Amino acid sequence: LTDVRIDFYAFIDGRQVRLFTLGADVKVPLSLIIEGSPMTILPALGDLKEMIVIRTDVPANSEILAEDPQALAQLIPMVLGMAEPVIATLLQPVAIPDMNGFRINVNELKGINRIGADAV
Repeated sequence: LTDVRIDFYAFIDGRQVRLFTLGADVKVPLSLIIEGSPMTILPALGDLKEMIVIRTDVPANSEILAEDPQALAQLIPMVLGMAEPVIATLLQPVAIPDMNGFRINVNELKGINRIGADAV
């Protein structure tokens, strides 16, 4: 996903107040591993710290903050890195069921690449 904008809010004096807007490009480092008999598909994650690339060209809408919003935005990869072990334990293999007595055999899975400047 390119040019994702996330607004961060806090509940201050009885109302929601926008603290700042974070602009980012998001790439989920996900792969699928095919295993065994019966066939299962296991989702596997790469390094989540590299999942979000902070954009500096997005207006921060951070007039209420004393801190630099870019300094706060740099905390996002650290938080994702701390959450990575928890997320990894939640990913479980998915069994490929038989279809009316037929067993599906998956040899490989391939992704799709974009052509151009934002190639994956």
